[in-house]
Amino acid sequence: MSERAYVDRIEGDRVVLVLGLEGRETASIPARLLPPGIREGAAVDLSLVLAPDDGNRQEVRSLMDDLFSDSPP
Repeated sequence: MSERAYVDRIEGDRVVLVLGLEGRETASIPARLLPPGIREGAAVDLSLVLAPDDGNRQEVRSLMDDLFSDSPP
């Protein structure tokens, strides 16, 4: 899966991207994830690939359960 995005603005160490040709959605990501020298107005193609399960899923689930539980710690 890939998506064309355009650099709307750079805010310190974050880059705000406008997604797709209609520009109805935006995303803010760390600038370090984009190529060096990225500038406002540049087009980038974003690709997302499902990562293999590295065994941390249960640990993350446990942390989320603790975080969102209704009972006090």
